[in-house]
Amino acid sequence: MFPCQGYCYGMGYFISKAMKKKSLLWAYMTMTFIELFAQAKHDHIWLFGSHDFELDSIWGGSKIDFNLAPPSVTEVELPDNFNFDETSMISDSNGSFIAATDGCSIINNAFQYMIDGDSLNPGEQYDSFCPVGGYPTSQGSIMLPKPDASHLYYLFHLAFDGNFFLAQLYFTEIDAYQNNGLGGILQKNQLILDTLHFGEQMTACRHANGRDWWLVLPYGTVQQPTANRYFKFLFSPTGISGPFRQDIGDGWGLQYWSGQATFSPDGTKYARLNPSQGMRLFNFDRCTGEFFNPRAFYFPNDTLTACGVAFSPNSRFLYASFGDKVVQYDTEAADIEASRVTVAVYDGFMSPLWTNFYQQMLAPDGKIYITASNSVNVLHVIHNPNEKGLDCELEQHGFQLPKLHDWSIPNFPHFRLYGQSGSPCDTLGLSHITEQPAGEQSQVKVYPNPASGEVTVSLPVPLRKVATWTLFDQLGQAVRQVVMSPGQQEAQVSVESLPPGLYFWKVESEGRQVGNGKLIVVK
Repeated sequence: MFPCQGYCYGMGYFISKAMKKKSLLWAYMTMTFIELFAQAKHDHIWLFGSHDFELDSIWGGSKIDFNLAPPSVTEVELPDNFNFDETSMISDSNGSFIAATDGCSIINNAFQYMIDGDSLNPGEQYDSFCPVGGYPTSQGSIMLPKPDASHLYYLFHLAFDGNFFLAQLYFTEIDAYQNNGLGGILQKNQLILDTLHFGEQMTACRHANGRDWWLVLPYGTVQQPTANRYFKFLFSPTGISGPFRQDIGDGWGLQYWSGQATFSPDGTKYARLNPSQGMRLFNFDRCTGEFFNPRAFYFPNDTLTACGVAFSPNSRFLYASFGDKVVQYDTEAADIEASRVTVAVYDGFMSPLWTNFYQQMLAPDGKIYITASNSVNVLHVIHNPNEKGLDCELEQHGFQLPKLHDWSIPNFPHFRLYGQSGSPCDTLGLSHITEQPAGEQSQVKVYPNPASGEVTVSLPVPLRKVATWTLFDQLGQAVRQVVMSPGQQEAQVSVESLPPGLYFWKVESEGRQVGNGKLIVVK
């Protein structure tokens, strides 16, 4: 077991003393947590594609904006030599785009190279690949918000050595406030661990305290071609701790590419898949960072050219893509392997190349999107992934992109996962934060914003139960409140007498938060 006390109990003791001595400080911290975590729209902008080398080329950048329902799809212009072969990015908690990387460089929210954002992963492979495109990894980078710092973001990224083995794990720190809001680099290519061979498939899961992150990275070496080792790192307000090593389950061969790894949305399961090694499925303890209950599934009768994996929003169903088919597993079945059912077989469609099945990602709208292993301009969509078997409604090439994209999908953790209620690590009061389920994004509007007199609170549809809109100052004190009756869709609230500044609001109904945001009061 990994030691939990330093991260679970120590912080709780500090906060309990602060509550006794400085109640206003606690109120302010609570509002800060709500602001940082309650929306958690860090995955609401997805970018695909590459630099457009010629006017009206089929190549270029595509953007999906999940802040809108249904999501909008637009073309964007990416800078020279930028190519999303390696794909990770991040937005702020309100869903505004911050930065993205192709493994070679970082672009800002204007889709231009960030100042000092070049020369990631220095070395022989950078020199070979980056002058003409992206870095040749798959799931080799991930961006996470720094706990307790809403404007700082860490890019974790893997680099090859001269023999084409993934040998270094780095981090690069981004400050979103620098350069007039375009962002800047505080630290770059900071070595975390230098080893013989990582196995790509880097992903992350929220710690049970609802604030910190577990970064998980498989490991293997030439000397141990069937290693079953995993490295875990804890990312907290004090920095990066680890590595914590765990050897568990069946071994994994040296061929690591063309696969994917992911956690379930509730953080209790971890799955890993690739063409040569089959599937590994573990349970996960978010408090200790340990895997347990290992299972291995093998596919000798399948032709596995490229693989991807994703969990349904309710964390029950596990989807695996095998190039020519997509299958579903029921992780609540007595025999998970026997629960396998094929939900799609590739129909041969080309756009312009073969649109088979590759990497997957659960999106904020509650759907799973799937790339192809070729350069195409479509995505496959699982519309109802919480449903069993064919009721999940997998639509092949059901989502059109304006430009071609090369196969990878954005690498996101599940941002809307908070404290684990009742666990020894639930010490920060974050397990009570509620979030609308994926696919039910809040459309509550408060306008005008900024405001100086009266604001209107507008619900997207009349609620069947009483709803309460509350406005908080920066100390967490309620300064305005209005109760909306069942069936009422709008209410007016005066803010004329409030001091100018930034305020936070939320709407609750039956103890469930159905919307939140910020309001600026001016004179």
